[in-house]
Amino acid sequence: MDFERPIEFKEGLKKIFKSDIEFSEYIENLALSQRATVLDTLIMFCEENGVEPERIRTMVSQSLRDKLRVNFVERGLLKAESSLDSFFN
Repeated sequence: MDFERPIEFKEGLKKIFKSDIEFSEYIENLALSQRATVLDTLIMFCEENGVEPERIRTMVSQSLRDKLRVNFVERGLLKAESSLDSFFN
């Protein structure tokens, strides 16, 4: 098991994106340009970079969290009255 990769990835991510807002804006803009949901785009980003989504949760802004929640509700993966707080805390 390689426990160092997520740490290296997170540090590398902080070098590329100066803040959670910058990272979230990147994901949102990428989603718009690809005509995809932010959920699909975030999953694609994680797959292409070999990282588990749980490892980037600190880089997701509140705005992106809200959009992700909408995507989860639209897909029936989350009840409308529920939140994603347990994932992000």
